[in-house]
Amino acid sequence: MKPPFPGLRPYLESESDIFFGQDSALQALIERLNSQHIVTLLGLSGCGKSSLLNAGLLANLRPRAVDGGQLHRWLIAEMKPGDNPLDRLEAALEQLFPSIPVREELGADTSGLERLVARAGLDPRQRVLIVVDQFEELFRYRRAESSVEREDRAAYFVKLLLQTRRAEASQIYVLFAMRSEFLGECAMFYGLAEQVNSGTFLLPKMTRDQLEETIVGPLDDLNIGIEQELVQLLLNESEDQDDGLPLLQHALRRTWETWQRRSQPQAPLTVADFKTFRRPASPNDSLLKHHLNDHLDSIYDDLKPAQQLVAERMYRLLSEHDGSGRAVRRPLPYNQLASEIGPEVEAVVEAFRDVRLGRTFLMPPFPQELAGATIDISHECLLRRWNLLKSWLEAEVRDAKTYTSIAEDADAAQRRQIETGGRKPLAGATLDTYQAWRILAQPSSAWARRYQGAFDPQLQRPLREFAAAMEYLDWSIRLRNEDEAREKANRLRIRKLKISVWAAVGGILVLLLVMYVNRLHAQLEANKANERSLHVQIAQAAAKGDAAQAAAQNIGGYAQQELNQLDATKNPAAAREVLEGVIALSQAKPVAAGWLYLGIVDKTGRAWAPSLVFNKLAFEPQLSADSPILQQLPGRRVRMGDFNNLREYAQPHAAGKVSQVLAPNAVVTIGRVDTTGASAQNVWALVEVAR
Repeated sequence: MKPPFPGLRPYLESESDIFFGQDSALQALIERLNSQHIVTLLGLSGCGKSSLLNAGLLANLRPRAVDGGQLHRWLIAEMKPGDNPLDRLEAALEQLFPSIPVREELGADTSGLERLVARAGLDPRQRVLIVVDQFEELFRYRRAESSVEREDRAAYFVKLLLQTRRAEASQIYVLFAMRSEFLGECAMFYGLAEQVNSGTFLLPKMTRDQLEETIVGPLDDLNIGIEQELVQLLLNESEDQDDGLPLLQHALRRTWETWQRRSQPQAPLTVADFKTFRRPASPNDSLLKHHLNDHLDSIYDDLKPAQQLVAERMYRLLSEHDGSGRAVRRPLPYNQLASEIGPEVEAVVEAFRDVRLGRTFLMPPFPQELAGATIDISHECLLRRWNLLKSWLEAEVRDAKTYTSIAEDADAAQRRQIETGGRKPLAGATLDTYQAWRILAQPSSAWARRYQGAFDPQLQRPLREFAAAMEYLDWSIRLRNEDEAREKANRLRIRKLKISVWAAVGGILVLLLVMYVNRLHAQLEANKANERSLHVQIAQAAAKGDAAQAAAQNIGGYAQQELNQLDATKNPAAAREVLEGVIALSQAKPVAAGWLYLGIVDKTGRAWAPSLVFNKLAFEPQLSADSPILQQLPGRRVRMGDFNNLREYAQPHAAGKVSQVLAPNAVVTIGRVDTTGASAQNVWALVEVAR
């Protein structure tokens, strides 16, 4: 069974039997064409211009004959500007007039079309219709390379077509079909804007009734039903968004295929058929748009990983953004596509154009041969509505911008070299960015050719040439690497030098430290010797009662210092000598109020000399356990962490007994405290009042 819906692509001329909903627009267009030799068919992308031309106008005019005979009334040459408008026009006219040298006639001057038709000897009642679909491709062709040659060829193409309106009783008719958003660019060509103003046919948006006829009409002819609920759902979906008509046609084709797989010819198309997806739609998604993404994603997912990469490259080559940032198609000859990608592109093209599976995303449709064909995306709404392709196009824009920057930097550097003899390399973050981009994008000369400019006489090469851009990038990387290598070598030398210096300094410091330790050890030994000598002197002075000698040596104050510093653990005898010597000397000192010192030596011989301050205290000449001075001591703090005061130390032991009073007026005493318990602890206490 022939599919009642074409899918995403426009209707073909052979599908006029399933073309519904545009009868009024078709009749109005024919009337306008009969009254004016040149007509511009305008409309938004996705409004059905190409379908109206193919299944409407051409299908209606081509069969017409002169007076019902065998002579065709309309001789139709169809073309798209593509990448060479003049060549495309010549090819289309050669099919009409194969025996006439078309190139020679068209190349002579802008009246070439009139001479060509006159030379063909047509019946006066016959007409030649030149249909230029997707006329906006001419503007892209003119911008693709900023060269005088291209601008001249584009302008010459327009003049050839416009010249036909000047001839009286001309048999030539011209119809341009163009997206209305490109209307302003017509002003780039002399006379084109004036002609468009006088001969515009603006294709109106289809009404709800016309859209319903598009849905129901083909099914009625095939005696296939459709649920009214589904009709209303489709109408609501298509009216609410741009590209509604091509998305509707695609969803209808896919829904019909789902219905056909059910093998229930008497059953109508249902909402369930429409909502059959490989991946479920999210609640906020347009179902028409989801149909497109679900279909295309399923084809992509079924490809092998290597083929998926080919698909991305192919679609990026078949599309681009124009000067205004609009996503547009970029048709390419299949041979060029295969040369840039490789022979593996054939299987990918077939996967997206297999009409037997309802895949109508690439033109020409299967089973037309690919060799010699021009590969084109079937409808531009694919560029706007397939999310994956949109992401590829965004990546293409980024890659193109980066490559253009590299190539323009290379052009500028070469110009500077020509003018000054020096070329400045790329450096810093810019060089890092360019190098990383090349690693990730892996650009090729075939890919970069689309961004190459015109030939530059000063550079003696095309602008933005790939080879020159990559050579400049490689040269900059090489210089940067050499600089980094030198810097690394310098850092290594400096590091080695620092290590050598620090090693030398360390050796000196170690030597100095050894010398200092040796000197300190010698000093300590000398001090110990002096201490031992002093202790002997003190003891001798005490034994002789030589108070004058002891006083002269300031024995009292020095003895306190000795007690502070002496390590009595190793020298218990020396510590005891100090205490006993001071005791002996103190017999000659008068009683005075002042500083009270307490020195303690425990049974291990370790000595401390913490201090207690008693200002202007009167001490009793005879000390006993209940003497006032001993009663006052416990309330004072001893400068020692181990003993807060004498009471805290003495009270855990037996009551203190004064065992010896050295002189009636002496305030220096030795007290022996007998402790209770398993072991006895001898405590020597020295109390001295300084002068």
